[in-house]
Amino acid sequence: MEDQTGAVDDYLDFSETEFGSADYRNNIKNKKFQFVTFNKSSFQNCNLTNVIFKDCDFTLCDFTEIRQWNCIYENCKFTNSKFYNSTMGVEVKYINCQFIKSKLTGKYFTFGHNTEFRKCIFEKCDIKSTWIQSIVFDECIFSSKLINVRFTGEKEAKIATTDNYSEFPATFINCDFSNSIFEQLEIMDGAILNETVLPTQYNERFNNDRIYYPKK
Repeated sequence: MEDQTGAVDDYLDFSETEFGSADYRNNIKNKKFQFVTFNKSSFQNCNLTNVIFKDCDFTLCDFTEIRQWNCIYENCKFTNSKFYNSTMGVEVKYINCQFIKSKLTGKYFTFGHNTEFRKCIFEKCDIKSTWIQSIVFDECIFSSKLINVRFTGEKEAKIATTDNYSEFPATFINCDFSNSIFEQLEIMDGAILNETVLPTQYNERFNNDRIYYPKK
């Protein structure tokens, strides 16, 4: 672990490290982790700002109620990890990352705001109960279950836009959902799905403003 302006400490093992706590929020700022193993580590309740993770392995990690700003994850792997009630980030980038058998769930879970997932894989993950808005997925592959999820469109983005924040529809570019399962998922009119493959499931036009995938 090091300041972004300093030398990189690599090939370290931070397994079973408690970075966070259920009792209070911990701030982690201006750090860089590279070639680091996090096994059964906890980031619960952490606030991450300007943190970079490269070539890191997160196995059985706890990201419950994490908050992030201006962070970067590159070539990282998340296996059997949980993001319960987490915010995946504000202006965060995930590049060439893998999420395997991980849980992206919770009443307050969100993929964040102005966050980008590029060439990421979501394999056998549970993605539940969230609106995807002002998020870009570029060349991502999903083979996961998405339940009670909404891909927001132009109307929702316009309503959510304020003087301080400009929102845009859920954006998927060259993504592949062909091996995913959609249940109670809504694709609102104006959601951007450029060159994106959806699962071949029954769906219906609903309320004249969305495509709805009912529970199987």
